[in-house]
Amino acid sequence: MGDYQPSYGPPREAITRATSAAVIGGRLITAAGAHAGADSKTWLGVAAKDTPSGETVTVFCGNVQGLVAAGAIAASTPVKCAADGKVTTYVPGTDDPEEQVGLTLEAATAADDVIDVKMTR
Repeated sequence: MGDYQPSYGPPREAITRATSAAVIGGRLITAAGAHAGADSKTWLGVAAKDTPSGETVTVFCGNVQGLVAAGAIAASTPVKCAADGKVTTYVPGTDDPEEQVGLTLEAATAADDVIDVKMTR
């Protein structure tokens, strides 16, 4: 994706992390500095740019972020981490509440659509 900026206004916070693997801008990453995996509870925020392993990346946390969908997702749907730092539908009552990333503000019609998500943290 290259360089990434939050969808609306400044993020609640922007922090930096050393990457432990190459990351793609606009994808969810963990505090360990790698893409968040499926069902991750340790996601931290969104990488600001494509960054090789071992370098420092800015991570945007909170507010509304444009996240990459793993597949079709309806608007106003809670989401959780999918593989490779993408998001997928979160199922209340089935999925662990710590997995919820946020609530979609628009629909994704296909994999790799970028959709606005109101982040939970």
